[in-house]
Amino acid sequence: MRTLSLGLCLLLLSAGCATPQGGTRAERKTDALEMRDQVLKNLFARIPAAQDQIRSAAGYAVFSSIATNVIAVTTGGGYGCAIDQHTGEVTYMKMAAVGLGIGAGVKDTRTVFIFKNRASFERFINEGWDLSGQADATLKAGEDGDSIAAVRSVDPGVIIYEITERGIALEASISGVKYWPDSFD
Repeated sequence: MRTLSLGLCLLLLSAGCATPQGGTRAERKTDALEMRDQVLKNLFARIPAAQDQIRSAAGYAVFSSIATNVIAVTTGGGYGCAIDQHTGEVTYMKMAAVGLGIGAGVKDTRTVFIFKNRASFERFINEGWDLSGQADATLKAGEDGDSIAAVRSVDPGVIIYEITERGIALEASISGVKYWPDSFD
């Protein structure tokens, strides 16, 4: 319990990491793109098949987020970008999550969405909702520890990969997440 309390405090202190860094609109966009590049590099090193999945997809999105689960309530927030594979257009986005479940923990995660078809990609950009179920056991700090996550979207046209950067959690939850375009205002 002491470790969990420490983890919660650290997560609250690092909540600023859930927003793109920089003082100007251009700096925040650059930060989001650099985050995307690093996440994809890590994903492809762990799951090489994901590179082919993205190449053949209508689009993909990459997000950085911080989430907490205290007793029965899950909350989270973050930022990212969605890339249209046909036009190359980048849509910068924000996200917020709320859910119910059992367990406790804090996590700093990177999530990659791969949209198999145009309809799923456009629905994500224009409507931005996702309902997912997740079971998670995490104990990770930097390169130490490990995370086991199973994430499933209700949209069959979407593949989701979640990489935990750091955190401590033992939970099972159902979350609703809202994604929306970020104007950086």
